[in-house]
Amino acid sequence: MSEKNLMEMQENEIEINASSDEEYMRRYSVVGELYYAKRKLIRKLQKEENGESSEKIGELNSKIKTAEDAFLKDVIELISDGRKFSFEVMAEEFGLKLYEKRVLLFFCFIHFFCKSASNLCPDAELSEIFDLEDSLFARMRDFKYLIRSAPLLKNDLLGKKSEYRDLEQHTRSLGLSGKVLAIFSRNLLKELPSEDEKLKTEGKDGECECCETPEEKEKSVKDVGFFLEPRYRFEDVVLPDVLRDKVMFFLQTFADPGLDQFGAGDILKKGKGLVFLFYGPPGTGKSMLAEGIASYLGKKMLMAEMPKLTRKWYGETDKAIADLFRLAKEQNLVLCMNEADSFLYDRTFGVQEHDIRFVNVMLQEIERFEGVAVFTTNMDALLDPALERRVSLRIPFALPDEKIRAQIWRKHIPQSLRLAEDVNFDQLAHTFDFSGGYIKNAVMNAARRIVLDKRDVMTKEDLLFGAQMEKDGLYNKELKKGPVGFAF
Repeated sequence: MSEKNLMEMQENEIEINASSDEEYMRRYSVVGELYYAKRKLIRKLQKEENGESSEKIGELNSKIKTAEDAFLKDVIELISDGRKFSFEVMAEEFGLKLYEKRVLLFFCFIHFFCKSASNLCPDAELSEIFDLEDSLFARMRDFKYLIRSAPLLKNDLLGKKSEYRDLEQHTRSLGLSGKVLAIFSRNLLKELPSEDEKLKTEGKDGECECCETPEEKEKSVKDVGFFLEPRYRFEDVVLPDVLRDKVMFFLQTFADPGLDQFGAGDILKKGKGLVFLFYGPPGTGKSMLAEGIASYLGKKMLMAEMPKLTRKWYGETDKAIADLFRLAKEQNLVLCMNEADSFLYDRTFGVQEHDIRFVNVMLQEIERFEGVAVFTTNMDALLDPALERRVSLRIPFALPDEKIRAQIWRKHIPQSLRLAEDVNFDQLAHTFDFSGGYIKNAVMNAARRIVLDKRDVMTKEDLLFGAQMEKDGLYNKELKKGPVGFAF
């Protein structure tokens, strides 16, 4: 196809206005044609040095980015409207990232639209085709998607053919596997996998042969956050009795099989997860309670990290958010997102299209999630109203009374540390309107003092010294005037 025809196709891009897979692939063909034209240019350059061809590759990269961004935008919007496409279902099934989807879609395009063309590409050629940055570093970085342990080869979505031109030169070509075509057919007909297909992907004990190792699981989690082993027990958290009873009510009934006996699962198609929202100013113990919940359930935590979720290319942030919830479900983790207002802010505040889209994706994933998630925020007034109905239990963290403050002081004293008889926690609670976070800092100040003095007994004077140092060090003038900090 000529470059002129390619430009005409790009200028007259058809909109996806139906949920059919034929329309999906027809829309993608605009992108596929450009990638295919780039492959031909790359092969031409291999035969002859041509500066003009090199310049055209740069132009094609720009066109590919424009066409691909438009395609991904349309697909995401249609999926959010409830549309389903076989390729997207398959990509989600195997947890494919954007780069892997690019590779697989390109091979599907060659298979269905370029019947006379070879469906094999050397892996080095593939790296060059999908390098839209014209960067050697980018090709080296993205080659991880073409290695044996990556999803495309690990799940037999791509087949490989090795060639030895002589004893020293070895090349490996990749192409679309028959398994992909079988999955497409199965999804189109809405059929379940056959026993033969199951045997190919499952071991003797019914476990998937391509399951990730612990190292691979940790690496996957590091793409969106990090593991955290709970450091606090639920009983370590000081809570008013009424709030403790509410939290315990949800924890004890979560995933209780008795719910299904009443047919609850047949009625509740979405919103089956347990979602907590803790809101209040910083240092109030919100994260501590999240760890206590995970400890009670005997689970590790997946701590979301905002910088890791925010990606450069269109659609990759959406995919990262989906990966976050998928990993929490697959690895049976309690998902925790601090500063949740960063991704769940009121959409009326959104300035650009992607600002609103990220919130939409988050809300959809929360509603589909069937595990345990804890969201914390210091600015609940910024949260989108649609989050309200998706939350199982909301807990406002407010200033504790003297009784609760005294309990928090006691909780923060290490059991191995001896206390002098003059220590009076009720007096400390009356004197300092501290929340749990400030009390922790005050106790640490007192501990530093006795370490410096080489003593093993903490006195009233030590705790008063630590508390006064914490109060004097507060940089927030408003907090200095009134009560300091907040708690449950």
